[in-house]
Amino acid sequence: MKKSRLPVLVAAAAVLVGLAVWSGRARRPQKPQQIGKPVLAGLPVNDIRRIEIAQASNRVVLASRGDGWVAESLFNYPADFGKIRDNLLTLRDLTVGDVQRGARLDPANTTLVDLQDETGKPLATLRLGEVRTKSENEYGWSPPDGRSVAAGADDTVFLVKDPLSAFAPDVKTWIESEIVNLPSADIAAIAFAGPGGAFTLDRSSGALALPGLATNETFDTSKAYGAESALSYLRLADLADPSLDDAQTGIATGHTCTVTTKAGEIYTARVGVAAPGRGERYFRLAVAAEPVSTNAAERAELTKKAAELHAKVSPWLYLISSWSADNMTRSRADFIKPAEPPKPAESAAPAKPVEPTAPAAPAKPAEPAAPAAPAEPAVPGPAHGSPRRLQP
Repeated sequence: MKKSRLPVLVAAAAVLVGLAVWSGRARRPQKPQQIGKPVLAGLPVNDIRRIEIAQASNRVVLASRGDGWVAESLFNYPADFGKIRDNLLTLRDLTVGDVQRGARLDPANTTLVDLQDETGKPLATLRLGEVRTKSENEYGWSPPDGRSVAAGADDTVFLVKDPLSAFAPDVKTWIESEIVNLPSADIAAIAFAGPGGAFTLDRSSGALALPGLATNETFDTSKAYGAESALSYLRLADLADPSLDDAQTGIATGHTCTVTTKAGEIYTARVGVAAPGRGERYFRLAVAAEPVSTNAAERAELTKKAAELHAKVSPWLYLISSWSADNMTRSRADFIKPAEPPKPAESAAPAKPVEPTAPAAPAKPAEPAAPAAPAEPAVPGPAHGSPRRLQP
């Protein structure tokens, strides 16, 4: 081989090696550029004034009003601003975990989240697809582990780590479910009134009791706990149309439970019938105050507190669980302990049977008497006192 051809061959070999390396890299799958980037880049969270969540026929509408957020799709009931803020920040910080090449979201099972400004102009939209779950754990269920999403009109499907469970089309996800929370220790008296009559339980003696018991009646203290905890952590099951009047809901002829606190707050709870096709019952609550304290500042503070709570709860027609309603619709007889049935008289123990005695042994027959020895013949004596002769 001529020396002049050697550099040419070396250069050709280098080119071939370079082509092989380039070809291998070209065939190697590349990491998508979107991974780690925001799904909703530049989302103006502070400009959002309206949120619409829709899936099929289910629709949730939340709107910001002058005095806070409300659930427009639930009679404008106050929404939980904390939940709204936290979930909007979650959307702002949502990043791409992976790109699902070739995947498409099923329109029939897609939830649309539309974020709008105060004029109703869309600021961003997000389509939520299937929730990915981990394999079944030791407790027998599969926890969520991310979700498929698509932003705007782009059909590219991303996988994100957060399952975004709060964006289900259920309006109760976005409201505060607690109606009132009155600690039982604060209660001074509970007055019940209903079709069966009226009576009062009071705590003047220290523990909740039923005054005026007859001599043959005993107060059932186990029922007292349910009565005094009736307004403790009371939560709504749902809301009914506030325009329904008390005659339609059975409240006009139903039960009233009036709870007075030691400080002088007065909670008037009224319970109606069960809603059509449901087990939950209609419920309304009003709050007033007759402060016990003689301190002017304390009286004013308690009156203000009661007025604010009244303004919050009184406009609404709630549905509460039947169990909660039962504790507010007791009759006097419910608090009377059933009389214990008389114990049967103890009968005398049966007499112990007399054990038969063994028969007496038969008397031993008396032995016959030995025959008497024959009497010896008398020896005639001599006449006229002659001495007796012994030998002839």
